[in-house]
Formats: sequence, structure tokens, C-alpha cells
Amino acid sequence: MFVFTGSISHKRNIAVAIISNESLLRKGDEGISSLQHVGVDIELITPNTNIGKRVLTQNERDNLGMIGLSETEEILLRFR
Repeated sequence: MFVFTGSISHKRNIAVAIISNESLLRKGDEGISSLQHVGVDIELITPNTNIGKRVLTQNERDNLGMIGLSETEEILLRFR
């Protein structure tokens, strides 16, 4: 039996889709319990994004810029 799961996302003139046909049924303590899912999201990066102060802790803000992304990109990545 083939089981598929997928996700789509779009903004303005860009779209992305992802699909998986891996073994999606997980065996837990109570037998086969649930499906695993994949997800994808697209966000527009704008220079005026100032959401970091509202969604990140001070420690998270202090550590921005250590993974090779712009501060705006990293804030959006951490927030999602």
C-alpha cells in the first residue's frame, strides 16, 4: 500500500511543493498510532521585519548571526 503526504506553500509569484512516500505509519507503545507529515513554508523577507524582539528571547537575539544567514532571515527561520 502506498501512502503519501505532502505540503504546498505560495507567495506572490513563487510556489513550492513537497511530497513523501516513505513509511509514514509510526509504531508506538500502543501499536500503529499516527502519520508523520512533511511541511514547507515560504516567507517574504523584507528589510523592515522587526519581529525578533517579540518572538525571540534575549539569549536567542544575542546569538543571531552565527549560522551564515542575515539577521532577518534567521529571525524568520527561528520564528517558524
